Amino acid sequence: LYEEADAGLDRRIRELIEKAKDLDLFGERIGLTTREWALLRRLRRTRLELRRAARRMAREGGTPFFSMESHFGDVLTQGGFDVVLGNPPWVRSERLPARVRETLAERYMLWRPAPGPFAHFPDIAVAFCERALELLATGGVMALLVPAKIATAGYAEPLRRHLALRCTTTVVAPLDETVATSFGAAVYPMALIAARVEPDAAAVTETRLGPADPAHQISQRVLQSDGPWVLQPDAAAVARRLERECAPLMRQWAPQLGVKTGADAVFLVAEQLPGTRPAARGRDIDRWEVKPRRHLLWTHDAAGSPLTDLPEAMAARLAPHADQLRRRTDYRSGPVWQLFRIGLALARHRVLWVDLAREILAVVPPPDIVPLNTVYGIATRTAADAHALAALLNTRWCTALARLAADPARGGFRRFNARVIGSLPLPATSPAPWSRLAELGRQREPADALVGELYGLDARDQRALLGLAPNPR
Repeated sequence: LYEEADAGLDRRIRELIEKAKDLDLFGERIGLTTREWALLRRLRRTRLELRRAARRMAREGGTPFFSMESHFGDVLTQGGFDVVLGNPPWVRSERLPARVRETLAERYMLWRPAPGPFAHFPDIAVAFCERALELLATGGVMALLVPAKIATAGYAEPLRRHLALRCTTTVVAPLDETVATSFGAAVYPMALIAARVEPDAAAVTETRLGPADPAHQISQRVLQSDGPWVLQPDAAAVARRLERECAPLMRQWAPQLGVKTGADAVFLVAEQLPGTRPAARGRDIDRWEVKPRRHLLWTHDAAGSPLTDLPEAMAARLAPHADQLRRRTDYRSGPVWQLFRIGLALARHRVLWVDLAREILAVVPPPDIVPLNTVYGIATRTAADAHALAALLNTRWCTALARLAADPARGGFRRFNARVIGSLPLPATSPAPWSRLAELGRQREPADALVGELYGLDARDQRALLGLAPNPR
């Protein structure tokens, strides 16, 4: 293993060095990009660490790391383990060193970033699931406690697809908060049990731990569709029907995050100064209402370009923080006071909603309000569309459907991010019902009855969805 790894590192280092020596058409060296130089330095450090470890192994006669192939070679030559049982670490990819993320992405096929503008690398638990499956013999069983968001997160879709199509997945059971408190931390665990054997047509998946119960079983075929796993059988049937009959909302409008400052403590002020605009955070938004409690130093013109000169009071406020503003992750060049991702702040018509909440809370805000990045929104062409969307999103039906796909958080909260809201079914309507929906939005009146008709929800469908809405209105 040492020799193979050393040879692989040598090969990659030579490739980069040869690339650095390449000449362009004018005989000048092309050189390496900043990212390639950083990669070359990491590879050299890794090679040095590896050679030190090899010398230590030769000197001490033991491996300074755990190697399944070395320590359990006899098991693996017989096909693998019968059971892999555990509670793998849950670590968000952002907390992993760049070198570790690079290694995981190369090593594990299922550890890939989700597609889309808000892509993130997976939680490290996804790589542990893939490794557990590799170590199983045919027919062996993996039983792990994993983050509940693996059932819904976009980054876990390759893992979900593999478990649904290539394994017999017998249990996918999110644990309630009374069990989660045993961990002594804010975690949202899910029991995942799967056998390394192709599923048959009759395979069922339990959605709760305990004795088999038809009330908490779904056909594994339900898990084989793209998107999040919907684990409530009755609600799942409603969601699948609406998915077939309606286009997703994102096909017509693109949800996006609010403005990112990278330094809220600098840009947010309690008082209104010349050039400031009221700022909306998640805590400032309720259904139909927004009540900003802070103001944002707005440093852009009407077209979205950073101002060349700031108002005197604003310049005095920002000047002491110039170095901090240059160190922001998103800053590249230009005025240090620029803000990022400002599209929603420039839109004339938009609907906003809270990222973290128990139910969808949507509002059409006044034009001067700037949504910050604990708020999502959609920019629309007309005010009528914004009001109609607010009325749609504020229904209990949309909350129930969104909760099926949203990642869980403490206290029954969910994350209603761009993926979740963008996937909601948009009812096919003629101009008249859409106008009626827009009028309900303008009047801030409930639209549950109208949207229920547009979705074609019968009494049974409504009962199934109401079980998911935390506070039926």
